[in-house]
Amino acid sequence: MRQRSGRLAVYGMQLINSVRGGVIGPLMPLFIYQLSHGSFTLASLAGSVSTLLSAVLAPLAGALVDRVGKRKVIIVASGLTGVATSYAASLVDDYRQYFAVSLAGSAVGLAGSIALSSLLADIFRREERGKMLGLYGFLSTAGSLTGNLLSAQAYSLFGLRGSIQLVSACGVMPVLLALLLDEEGGRRTARGWGLWTALRDRDLLRLLALNAVMRTPQAMSGSLLAVYFVKELGGGVAGWSRLAAAATAASLTYPLYGYVVDRVGRLRVVCGAAASWAVLYAGYYMSRDPATFALFYVIPVGNAYQLAITAMLYDVTDGRERGRLLGAFSSISSTYLFAATLLGGFLADSLGVRAVFAISSITYAAAALLIPLIAAHSHSRLKMRQQAPPRSGA
Repeated sequence: MRQRSGRLAVYGMQLINSVRGGVIGPLMPLFIYQLSHGSFTLASLAGSVSTLLSAVLAPLAGALVDRVGKRKVIIVASGLTGVATSYAASLVDDYRQYFAVSLAGSAVGLAGSIALSSLLADIFRREERGKMLGLYGFLSTAGSLTGNLLSAQAYSLFGLRGSIQLVSACGVMPVLLALLLDEEGGRRTARGWGLWTALRDRDLLRLLALNAVMRTPQAMSGSLLAVYFVKELGGGVAGWSRLAAAATAASLTYPLYGYVVDRVGRLRVVCGAAASWAVLYAGYYMSRDPATFALFYVIPVGNAYQLAITAMLYDVTDGRERGRLLGAFSSISSTYLFAATLLGGFLADSLGVRAVFAISSITYAAAALLIPLIAAHSHSRLKMRQQAPPRSGA
């Protein structure tokens, strides 16, 4: 019963936070671009502050989660801090102030994120992780869709800063739900810190290499999409909000993807995502108007990859000091994602946004061929958990 109430609590938290993110997601890149005085490089830097902080502090945060064990307390403290700092972000006047506020909020938010991930991995049973993560993702998508539909209206009524303040205030609701979480039987009892001992884990290193191949092109171009659609293609803020809503609606296939991850296999889903992303970014490159761009933008590729990589990460951390391993994964991933985001902004300023799309497409095409090589000849748990349940046909 307690485990069921815990699942309901995290599902509710995810739904509410997704609505909040759906409202502010289409607007935040424009706000940061405005603060950065029209520079893609500065906007990429300001927008990736949390990524930079994660690279530095994630190992400490992960070890803290394992050592303290009170994940519920960490999650609640993180949520309250997020409410305060997101409201403060709406009051800044330039990217330097935004940078400082984001650092303050992300420091506590990082520990909360790792604590929640650790708790989720305990709550979602291994043999049904794809299905449970699929439902979790479905609620995320439904919430994001609702938020996207409200985004343009929020912008019209409150503007960029007012919308950020409204979303910040609503952050109290998931904090209240977090009070219902139960972590009986899931507390960590690590005695030491050993921040980097997780890097000796070959399963984790292999997964990090896989994630680097898949996430780097996305990080290079992710912060450019909103500005490209609004400014260069002339789609407008309202048009971007509607497109974000349409893309979110197309992503309601999460439960189906969860079933595929369980039955077809994690690695095959990842390979399919790489090939699909290659086509998607080629479409961005060829687009000359908002309508053509939109046809490619709504393709729901990211869901499949996110479910597969999350299931693989939970698989390789089962029965171990999960917080420490999740912290190491977050730190190293954040390091190369931060570098990729800055590179994407620099290339956009130097060569144009479309050149970044072309590079991303080529990288994903190569990734579809490289991914099987990264996982080849592995007898680790990462290899064994590519299919769930074990020994089912791929």
